[in-house]
Amino acid sequence: MKYLSILMLLVLTSCSSQKVALVVETWKPYCGGAKPTAEMAKGTKTPYANEKVVIYKLSDDSKLYNLEKWISLDSLGKWGGKLKSGNYRVFRSDKMLTIEEIQQKFRKPDSEMYAFVGVEVVESWKATPDFTFEVKDKTNVTITLSEKCFVGLNPCMEYIGPKPR
Repeated sequence: MKYLSILMLLVLTSCSSQKVALVVETWKPYCGGAKPTAEMAKGTKTPYANEKVVIYKLSDDSKLYNLEKWISLDSLGKWGGKLKSGNYRVFRSDKMLTIEEIQQKFRKPDSEMYAFVGVEVVESWKATPDFTFEVKDKTNVTITLSEKCFVGLNPCMEYIGPKPR
């Protein structure tokens, strides 16, 4: 009887988890220079390779999101695994750093070409999920992180220099 209870518990808990395929890529816009071909004008997508992301799950009994897991992406920006049914938020691992650590990692001295966006903007970026999704059945999720011209995914700096034609 004890083994039957354990087996029933395992079956019930395994049914609540769903297969999830996650793909994270970056999109870099065409930033000027020579006249672009139609293909160049679309921008460039590349895998968010060998990076970590953090997944938070909405708790069933409240409106709070709880840390579910850290995920390491492979060289193609992919991860496959199981998550329980529910609503999720995905954050780049850099958003888990303190404001001071983010500035230390990304901030460059202001110049004629670049300016610091301000602590308020960095705090807002840090608090905003990169993506939200729901797991019901087998779920395929593609997340595209948009880079900005001349600064990429740097949350601290903005380009203020001359714009290429």
